[in-house]
Amino acid sequence: MNSGCNFKTAVRFRPPPLTLNNNMKLNGFENYIITEAVNMYKTACEKEIKEQNAKIDGKRCIFAEGYYTTVCNDLLYKIDQDFTTKKYITQRDAETREKVKNLINNEKI
Repeated sequence: MNSGCNFKTAVRFRPPPLTLNNNMKLNGFENYIITEAVNMYKTACEKEIKEQNAKIDGKRCIFAEGYYTTVCNDLLYKIDQDFTTKKYITQRDAETREKVKNLINNEKI
């Protein structure tokens, strides 16, 4: 029973890795939607873990508190670095730096 495809040929003809051009990357609004969804998911999971740990006597959940926070933060970093246009990231970071600078200046007064 030869199916016509063996392991060596399947490995040899692997498709090329996915590369994204600027037309396929997320713009600021799309990035915002995904970021908000991931943050809502992270908050819900962390709340559920805290509730489960409070209910169970002497036992722990399989996921520790902070696990989903770490995983979701890593996911958001990957989305920013790989799937979002650099123009949006630069603009957002500049606005964030300006806000932090204003907060620091207001605290010194």
